[in-house]
Amino acid sequence: MPGEKPAAKAYWWVLDWLGVTFRVIPLVLIAVFLGFWLNQVAMTWAAEAERDAAIEASTRAEKERERAFAEIELLRNDRNTIAKGKQGAEADRDAAVAVADALKLQRNAAIDRAGRQRQKLIEELTRFEGRWRIKEISRRVATEKHIIAKDEIWVFKDGKLEIELEQGSSVFAVSVDPSKKPCLMDLRINDDLNMGRFTDLTKCIYEFRGNDTITFCFFQGLRARKERPTEFRFTKKLPVSKKDIRIEFVLERLKAGDVTGTWTSRVQGRNAPASETTFKLKQDGTYLSGTVVSGGMEVKIEKGKVEDGKVFFQVTREFKGNKFVSKYMGTVDGDTVKGTHQVTISDSKVHKVIRILGKASWLAKRQK
Repeated sequence: MPGEKPAAKAYWWVLDWLGVTFRVIPLVLIAVFLGFWLNQVAMTWAAEAERDAAIEASTRAEKERERAFAEIELLRNDRNTIAKGKQGAEADRDAAVAVADALKLQRNAAIDRAGRQRQKLIEELTRFEGRWRIKEISRRVATEKHIIAKDEIWVFKDGKLEIELEQGSSVFAVSVDPSKKPCLMDLRINDDLNMGRFTDLTKCIYEFRGNDTITFCFFQGLRARKERPTEFRFTKKLPVSKKDIRIEFVLERLKAGDVTGTWTSRVQGRNAPASETTFKLKQDGTYLSGTVVSGGMEVKIEKGKVEDGKVFFQVTREFKGNKFVSKYMGTVDGDTVKGTHQVTISDSKVHKVIRILGKASWLAKRQK
């Protein structure tokens, strides 16, 4: 106040200051409290946020751990599966190796069996090798039985059969099965000369009697292509039905030195060129029969004999009242006969020898 003393002014100033101070201090305290409280709230919120974040992180970590465990379990399962697969693969491999070994053994066994069968077939075909003569043919046609003696020669060689006929030769491919009873044979003709007895396929049965006699049996005609006899009838003296049309052949082996067969020779004349002559011979023991074909004429041989590997026979022809006797003699060497022949000329009426020609060389070879 005006006119007051300085002390009073200071007093009032202090009071004002204190009044202001007392009014401001609560506000400051309130502000400080509010700041502290807000700070606490903020810190709490931050702590809660951190806690929530920690919980969330922990949850994520737990999930990650569970996923890791799951992956580990999957890997473990995969590893077990792989191990099992490996074991299975090894087992499969071992099984495959065992199967392969078994197949190899089976193949080797099959090869051995096939080899043995082939060897048996070769041995069986070897039994046929050589020249055979038909001993008889037993054939039933309708209700009649015919026994027909033939001079055919059957030649087995290298799995083929050649039948020597007057009209030529027929060649057959031969396949056999000796494992069956009776033994089976198939003949397939290789040419058109079948004489009405063989079709393109003939199903036969056969039977060896020793090593030098064979019996064959097959049906006649086209039936031989489709059917095969199951037993021998005529040679076994079994009854035969009227509808049973079959042929049975009985062959006997020609021995070494047997001259049965067809031979050709170029006979050298004394003053004439060599001429070709065909000899159709049939040997029965030491007896020799047959014919000689020369110059378009066929003449029977006489006084035929085979003895100790040597062959002897003669042929008689008549011409203009004279008799020409050709005497042949030779040594048999397989399919060759080598020797001489001599011609004697005589008068047919008075049986007087007119002339004896000198011996000429003679070489004949057997047709195969």
